[in-house]
Amino acid sequence: MTTLPRERPTAIEVEERRLEIIRHFGRYGLRPKSRWWPSGRDQVLSGESHVRKVRAALEGLGPVFSAFGLYLSTRADLLSAQHCLEMSVIPDRAATTPCEVVRDLVEGELGTTLEKTYANFDAEPFESRLMSQVHRARLSNHQRVVVEIIHPEVVACLETDTALLDLVPDSLGRDEWSDVRLEDALVDFRRTFPQRTDLECQAEALQSLSTRAGASEGLGAPRAYGNLSTSMVLTRNRLPGSRLSDLVQDLDESAIDEAIRDREEVALTLVMTWLTQALDGRPFPVEARPGNMVTRSDQRIAFTGGLVTGLDGDLKTNVWDYLIATAEQNPDRACALLVREMEREPQSASEGDMRVRFRQIVPFRDGGWSRDGDSDSLAEHLFLQWRTMRDHGYRIRPDVLGFFRGLFCVAALARRLAPDRDVLREGLMELRQDQSLARLRQRVAPLQWNDLMQNASTMITLPHQLDQALSRAAKSDTPQPGPASRSRSQRKNGTAAMIALLFLAGMVVIWTQYLTGASAVPKEWIDGGSAVLFVLLGALLLRVATSR
Repeated sequence: MTTLPRERPTAIEVEERRLEIIRHFGRYGLRPKSRWWPSGRDQVLSGESHVRKVRAALEGLGPVFSAFGLYLSTRADLLSAQHCLEMSVIPDRAATTPCEVVRDLVEGELGTTLEKTYANFDAEPFESRLMSQVHRARLSNHQRVVVEIIHPEVVACLETDTALLDLVPDSLGRDEWSDVRLEDALVDFRRTFPQRTDLECQAEALQSLSTRAGASEGLGAPRAYGNLSTSMVLTRNRLPGSRLSDLVQDLDESAIDEAIRDREEVALTLVMTWLTQALDGRPFPVEARPGNMVTRSDQRIAFTGGLVTGLDGDLKTNVWDYLIATAEQNPDRACALLVREMEREPQSASEGDMRVRFRQIVPFRDGGWSRDGDSDSLAEHLFLQWRTMRDHGYRIRPDVLGFFRGLFCVAALARRLAPDRDVLREGLMELRQDQSLARLRQRVAPLQWNDLMQNASTMITLPHQLDQALSRAAKSDTPQPGPASRSRSQRKNGTAAMIALLFLAGMVVIWTQYLTGASAVPKEWIDGGSAVLFVLLGALLLRVATSR
């Protein structure tokens, strides 16, 4: 069998679609600014805010425009957090493709009948999203799988609607959005959108995640079957557990304490899993949405689809330092680190001016992230910093944009699961503790640790050994001490030993702080201080030994 035809639209069809989009925007009062259009009263949502009109207008224009609206919901550098949350309300669902069309599509793509490919195939999908729908199935070896297919109607309108997104900045960039760089959003959306509509890219993304899944304590990913996957069909194994979308839909503010704690635990696990994956330099999902994740009984989070990217070594180090600086409320350092990940425009503000503006950020005044408007969460600080950069002539570099988009998705989902906790800050600080312990184990290797213990033993016995050597040297000229003299000598030895122990304890504390990153003292100062202390200790021990 052959695959379904994908015909290019005619020029007349494209023009008809363009006029349809313009008329649709006009019904919400979103008329193009660059061309004449009949004026008139808004017919839809005339009393609503601009962002709600935009959301409703995009939602009513089909899957491509809805997908662009969901994309905008992740751009906290362009829109306020409140507007991002409003755009995220666009539902990621669509009408199902008829089972007859599904059969023809799968058989055409895989080149064989449905019965020969799958021992069992559910005709009705259990989920239908904007771009695709998913069916449960079983292979001949009894392996349970899910089969995802791209909606053929999406393919039919994909090229036309993607091109006609050029109408968006002209029609929507007004009122509160007059300074929003929608053109920048369009560039990145068009760059990444084909990866979402090509299931071969999705299979590669799952493969990259599952390959490294064992290296992360909390991460899981399904296996994709390459021989049963094409650009239109994806077969992957079915993961046990609950879909996170079901948990989010069942949120109830009157839930019992145990249910609330379970949701908060899921939120913390999600944040730590995603941050660990991203900041360890491994592939991570950009669109961490409820429909793309499964919570498993072993407290692991599994990512089942969506755009995947990664950070290289320099990027992940700088981003990590930036997050820590913001969490520690160090706006000057946070600004300096964030500027490195920005592209400057000709009229951008200086870095000194940006540091001043970072110090003036007040989340409960400028945010819109928390429900009651009275919050000082890490997420709010981050999003306001990004917007402050954008407002003063900076834009996020393309190679790090995926991280910031993904971080917003994760933070927004954690906010829904645990609205009364600063889960992003908690997860980051817990990861920092884990990283500190790992750095300590890595830097103080077993052999180095043994050497340290041997040196400690030597330092502890050094006063007694030195005292014995000096006593033997002076034995011929000094009378044998009486009981009282021996008692004084023992007390001196005890004092010297105590000094050595205190010195050792101090050096262990200093070096531990340095190795874990908790000390701000440079290594050169620590080395110099250690040498000075060692000389002083030696002089003190000699004084104690010779003052008998």
